[in-house]
Amino acid sequence: MESNSWLIILSICFFIMTLTFVAVIVFILFAAVELRKASVALREFLVRTEEKLQPVIDLSEEALKSLRGVSDDAKAVTGNVRSVSDAVAEFGATIRSANAMVHELQQGIACRASGVRSGLAAALAVFLSQFKSGR
Repeated sequence: MESNSWLIILSICFFIMTLTFVAVIVFILFAAVELRKASVALREFLVRTEEKLQPVIDLSEEALKSLRGVSDDAKAVTGNVRSVSDAVAEFGATIRSANAMVHELQQGIACRASGVRSGLAAALAVFLSQFKSGR
């Protein structure tokens, strides 16, 4: 009897082990099917995302090209402004030197005018004094 009971217990354990093995196989099959579905869904998502992002990437590239063009234009304008600024500075220096020349000329003319006036005054005084004395 004892050997029969061990045989029954071993048969039940083998049956439970077989059921567990079948359950694990079924679980692995379902998991594989779900992994395949997830893989297909991921591929579709990546394709849709790439299709949606491609126009954005193209627009970004065009924007960068435009920005590069604007940057080049800004460099050219900056160079032109620098040239104009240098010309204005040179013109200012020329005006300052012309102003200094005019100031020197004005002082020279004022000195000469003062000398001429003093000379005329002295000559008039001599002329009047000789005219009064009757000569």
